[in-house]
Amino acid sequence: MHATYDDHRLMKKLPDEATINAILASIGKTTEEKMYNCGACGYPTCRDKAIAVFQGKADVKMCVPYMRERAESMSNVILDHTPNAIFLLNTDFEILEYNHSATVIFNLSDMDYIGMPIDMLLEKGDFDKVRETGQNVLDHRIRIERSGLAIEQSILHIEDNDTYLVIVRDITGEEKQREELAALRADTLEAAQRVIDKQMRVAQEIASLLGETTGETKAVLTKLKNTIGQGDLE
Repeated sequence: MHATYDDHRLMKKLPDEATINAILASIGKTTEEKMYNCGACGYPTCRDKAIAVFQGKADVKMCVPYMRERAESMSNVILDHTPNAIFLLNTDFEILEYNHSATVIFNLSDMDYIGMPIDMLLEKGDFDKVRETGQNVLDHRIRIERSGLAIEQSILHIEDNDTYLVIVRDITGEEKQREELAALRADTLEAAQRVIDKQMRVAQEIASLLGETTGETKAVLTKLKNTIGQGDLE
């Protein structure tokens, strides 16, 4: 008795070192320190994952550390380019981090403001309210007297790490335009009222003149009538 077996295994081609390194570089693995070999992708090493990608058995982006770094990088891009000032505070309302827009809006110098109390830059009323009530403050419009800035600020409590996120939008230009428009409306109303008052005075003067003229005319006509009537009698 005997049996014959044929080998039907698919022997996929292995990539060369340059190809493996190129695949690894595409997900930021350019040094040994970045080869975490965490196994989260389903392969024991990053090198095995690169070979699987070459053979079409894996997606190059199926890498947890790479996706996390990419997400953090995107977050940093957003924080660095948003026009709003963003502060991260500890429970004592001391600055832990702030973005570039904060330095622009508040005209911060090159000195490091980390660890300084936020009330150096913002009014403390809303922060006391958040501490006392535990309620977030959203889109509150205030004017900072010391700097002349008009802002719209939100204060959010992040319970996961017991920090506070402060988002500040500079509305100084909007408030200036609103005030200028309000002043223009007030001037227009005042000018309209002056015109109305002047027209009323003119109308009263005309009415007065008409009244005097009417009275004189009536007197003349009455006198003429009486004169004519006496003539007829004679």
